[in-house]
Amino acid sequence: MNKFSYKNLLKDSFIFAVGSFGSKVIVFFLIPYYTFYISKDDFGTYDLINTSVNLVFPIITLAIYESTLRFNLEENTDKSSILSNSIFIFVIGSIFTLAASTLSIIIFNLNIMISISTCLLILLNAFQKILVQYIRGIKKVKLFVINGVIISILTSLMSILLVGVLKLELKGILYASMISIFISNIYLLKFSNLYKMIQVSKIDFSMLKNMLKYSIPLIPNTLSLWITSSSNRFFILFFLGSSSNGLFAVAYKFAAIMTLINSFFFQAWQIVASEQYTSKNRNEIYENVFKYFSFIMITAGSLLIIIVKPLFEMVTDDAYSSAWKLVPYLIVGSIISGFSSFVGTNYSAAKNTVGVFKTTIIGAIINTILCIILIPINGLYGVCISFALSYFVIFVVRINDTNKILKSNQSFFSTYVLILILFMQASIRILELNVYLQYVFQVILFFSITYSFKGNYKKIAVNIKKKRVS
Repeated sequence: MNKFSYKNLLKDSFIFAVGSFGSKVIVFFLIPYYTFYISKDDFGTYDLINTSVNLVFPIITLAIYESTLRFNLEENTDKSSILSNSIFIFVIGSIFTLAASTLSIIIFNLNIMISISTCLLILLNAFQKILVQYIRGIKKVKLFVINGVIISILTSLMSILLVGVLKLELKGILYASMISIFISNIYLLKFSNLYKMIQVSKIDFSMLKNMLKYSIPLIPNTLSLWITSSSNRFFILFFLGSSSNGLFAVAYKFAAIMTLINSFFFQAWQIVASEQYTSKNRNEIYENVFKYFSFIMITAGSLLIIIVKPLFEMVTDDAYSSAWKLVPYLIVGSIISGFSSFVGTNYSAAKNTVGVFKTTIIGAIINTILCIILIPINGLYGVCISFALSYFVIFVVRINDTNKILKSNQSFFSTYVLILILFMQASIRILELNVYLQYVFQVILFFSITYSFKGNYKKIAVNIKKKRVS
C-alpha cells in the first residue's frame, strides 16, 4: 500500500488538470467561437449528439474501462492481459455498434451524416477511454499530460479551420472532434508502445470474468447517471424545442467550470481512495480531504455566481445572452454532483459497484419526475432545479451508505447548510434587483461562506507540508 501525502494529492490533481485540458477545458473556451458561428438549433443538435455518445459508449464497452483502471491499481496483475481483455470487449462492442448504426439508417431513414458521425464518435471515445484509463492505472503521468495537450491543440485548430474558415457549422464541430480524438488514439498506441501490449494470446478469460463482474453493474449506473445529468436535454426538446436546448447547452457548458475543477481532483482522488482503503488512517484522510475539497468547490462556486453575468456576456454571442440566468442553479448542481462523486469513490474502493448503481437510480427517478413536473411550469429553470435536487438526494443517500462502509460517523450538516446558502445566492442572483443592492447581497453571502471555512485555512497549509501518512 502506498503512503498518503496531501501534497502529492494536490500535485496529482494539477497534473490531471493539465492532462484533461484538451477534452474538458477546451470546451469552455470554444463556447464564444461556436456561439458566433453556429445557430441555437445546430448547437442544440450537437449537444444532443454528445449526450447520445456519452450514453452509448459505456453500454457497447460494458463499462470495461472502469475495470481497466481499477485492476491496474492492484499489485501483481498482468498489465498486458488487462489491456488485451479491454480491447477484446471493445472490438465485440464495435461490431454490434456498426451493425446497429447501418440498420438504423436503412430502416428509419436517418440523416446519414449525423448517424455516421455519431457512430464514429461513440467508437473513438470508447477506445480513447480505455487507453486513457489504462495509462492512468499504470501511472504514466507524462503520457497522460501530453495526450491532453494534443487533443487541446487539435480541437482548437480543427474548429477554427472547419467551423470558422470553411463554414461547415455543425459538420465542422463533429469533424473537429473526430479528427482530434482519432489522432490522439494513434499517438497513445504508437508512441507509447501500447500497441505492443495488446495481444490475442494475452486475453485471459478468467481475469475478464472478474473484470466484467466489476464493470457490468456500473452500466445501469451509467444509464441512471445519464438520466440524472443528460436526459433533461430530451425533456427540453420535447417540451420547449431545439432552440431552448441550445440555450441550455451553452449555460450547462459554462457552469461546467465547476465540473472541471471536480474532474481534475476526482481523477487523482479515485486512485488514492482505492490505495488507502485498507489504511488504518483512511477515515481521517477521507474526512480531511473532503473538507478541503468542499472549501475549494463552494468558495469557487460562490465567486462564480457573483461574476456570472458579465463573464457570460463576454464569452457568448448576443443570441444566447438570456441563458446566463440558468447558470447559477447549474453551478450549485455541479458542486453537489462533485460531492456525490467524491463520496461515491468509497463504493469503487470497496468494489461495491452495486451501491453506486442503487444511489444513482434513485437520483435518476427523482430527476425524471421533477423534469416532467417542473419544465411545463418553470421552463428551463425547472430543468436546472431538477438537476440540483436529484444530485443532492444522491449525495445524502451515499453519505449514509458509505459511512457504514467506512464505519464512520462523520457529520455533513455544515455542508448541507452551505449548499442552502449557495442556493439562496443563486436565487438572488437571477432577480432583477438594483445592481448595487444585488452585489451587496452577493458579497455578504460570499463572505459568510468563506468565514465558515476559517478554521480550515491553517490546516490546509499544515497538511500540505506534513510528511506522508500510512
